[in-house]
Amino acid sequence: MQQYRQSQWRRNARYGLAQALEKQMRYPQAIGEYSQLLPKADQKNVRLDKWMVQARYQMGECYFNLRKYDKAMAEFVSVDTNAQGYPDWQAKSVFEIGRVLLAQKKREDAVERFKEVITRFGKQKAAIAARQILEQLRSG
Repeated sequence: MQQYRQSQWRRNARYGLAQALEKQMRYPQAIGEYSQLLPKADQKNVRLDKWMVQARYQMGECYFNLRKYDKAMAEFVSVDTNAQGYPDWQAKSVFEIGRVLLAQKKREDAVERFKEVITRFGKQKAAIAARQILEQLRSG
């Protein structure tokens, strides 16, 4: 069994389990599973992959749903900062930073993040959502 410890299938399965737990609103357990996809503190020079990026993002979503906004913010900022090869995930993360700021009643800061999504990631789907939110904020 030792030879299969780093199998890609194992990572796929762990991500699937984490998603299932998240959909069941078992956020702390989902966070635990997602965190298993991240490099350990003592691992050096680990190459970022899509599972790590998605896991960080989903951990942010879980923390957001738990109303642990500071932890959610940290995860989304980490994705934006470290996931240069994954602009769609960066765009979604900046969008989610805006949502966190709205939840924290920091409307002006949130508006700036939504505008940032549009300017930095205009071709990503998150830019469409950012435009919609800005429109709602203007009319509401």
